[in-house]
Amino acid sequence: MTCDELYNHILAIVAEYRTEFTESEKRRAIQIFLGIDDFLIDNLEGYCSDDCEIDFGAYAAGILDELEGK
Repeated sequence: MTCDELYNHILAIVAEYRTEFTESEKRRAIQIFLGIDDFLIDNLEGYCSDDCEIDFGAYAAGILDELEGK
């Protein structure tokens, strides 16, 4: 599963599987996404190392930039 797929899955759950999403739902979904990131930081050894290819923080920043029109 990619970051896009994970975020879209979370967003669909937050929006109760509707296909149109509000800004509030998108923000709630990214907050959950960042909660998963915090969990991985605390519990997955090597998650924050240079070798790790997953960067939830950067992905979430991009989503937040879109929501804020940046």
